[in-house]
Amino acid sequence: MINKKLKKKLRIGLLGLGTIVKDRFINLFLNELKNTEVAAVFDLNKKKNYYYSKIFNCEYVKNENDFFRKDLDFIYISTPPHSHYENIIKSFSYLKNVIVEKPPVLRVDELKRLIKISKKKKLLFYTVFQNRLNSSVKFFKKIYRKKLNKKIIFITMKLLWSRNQKYYSGWHGKWKTDGGVLSQQGIHFIDLLCYILGSPKKCVSITNNISNKLEAEDTHIGLIKFATTNCTFNFTTALKNNDFKSEITFYFQKEAIRLFGLCCNKIQIIYYKKKKNIQNICKQYSKNTTKSFGISHRDVLNEIYKTYFKKKICYDLLAENSLNTLQLVHMLYNSAKKKKFITFNKKNFKSKLGH
Repeated sequence: MINKKLKKKLRIGLLGLGTIVKDRFINLFLNELKNTEVAAVFDLNKKKNYYYSKIFNCEYVKNENDFFRKDLDFIYISTPPHSHYENIIKSFSYLKNVIVEKPPVLRVDELKRLIKISKKKKLLFYTVFQNRLNSSVKFFKKIYRKKLNKKIIFITMKLLWSRNQKYYSGWHGKWKTDGGVLSQQGIHFIDLLCYILGSPKKCVSITNNISNKLEAEDTHIGLIKFATTNCTFNFTTALKNNDFKSEITFYFQKEAIRLFGLCCNKIQIIYYKKKKNIQNICKQYSKNTTKSFGISHRDVLNEIYKTYFKKKICYDLLAENSLNTLQLVHMLYNSAKKKKFITFNKKNFKSKLGH
């Protein structure tokens, strides 16, 4: 619950007015959040800039510098991934706190540099991996902590989504600007693994293009070794014509715990011996969604709001806590290129992605 004594509103500046603003942020900021307001918007597309300034009832800003000079608590960056680094650097130069959509940047060296700058300037630097705050994921983490003394046999992970050729006609699917299914769609679920299990030890993977023509891949299959267990994964955007599901299943010796739904927004526990599904216990922690970007952006902003005015840090959202995720993405791309196992060390944290 939001502390009722906190009456200030969080002032957000939206930088980049793409699909997620149209499909999620309009409803989010205008209808779901009572403690946060969009105080400024900016996009290089002047028509979008004018349109969304009217939608969010804020002053029309003609140029980027005027946008950054606004009285804002955070710059919320939802530009294409290859623009994130320059966007964040400029935000920091104006002493603005940053919230950035995943991935925070495409290159590991850039992320490390930005983390150092944010700490030196004492600025907040958050990355939106919103599925971390799914009620299903939070419930899983709670029960998983109680099972740490129980051996995990293995983990399986699937992402079955759809992207057509038109999606890859612009900056999507290119190594320098975006990458493929792993770095754009699968990264959400790679992040959940690292969020739950910590740093990976080694990995191996193969890639393919099945339905679409793009520089990167629309299908990625692999194995990731963590300290306590191994995970096999299958990611694809080659389905026709709709996103189908995602799921991560943790197999223990007596039961399996499954995170599932379009964005792991539901949870299920199955006991082998009883052969009984006790999904009713998990029902309150499972939420419905019809969109692949999920349901937890509201929780992200609420968490930031609760901590910001109390001068506290929301650690689950810190950009530095997504470093393992980005490093693992590069390791997997290196493995696919070199066709061999890749170990977790800095020489393997650079791949074609972002170059």
